[in-house]
Amino acid sequence: MKAYFINVKEKTITETEVDGLESWYEKIECELVESHKLNKYGDRIIVDEEGTFRREKLSFSYQGARFIGNALIIGCNDEGEETPPVIPIGQVVDSVLFL
Repeated sequence: MKAYFINVKEKTITETEVDGLESWYEKIECELVESHKLNKYGDRIIVDEEGTFRREKLSFSYQGARFIGNALIIGCNDEGEETPPVIPIGQVVDSVLFL
């Protein structure tokens, strides 16, 4: 399924493919994730739940919130199933500020 990958090391945002929780861990490079609602359409940002405890604190801000580490943006339907994001990748690129 299509998702957007925010890579804080390379300071890039790219389209990628994910397939459930294990692929999220692998892509974000973490063991636990947390999800934050981005908009009324069900888009969510998936981040490392333990990011604040990491030695390396590369981060970015999105819509005024600071996130540490890599992230994914996915969509979510009314049943809680993941879907491709509704938000266009260009809007994500314009909204992310690497810190």
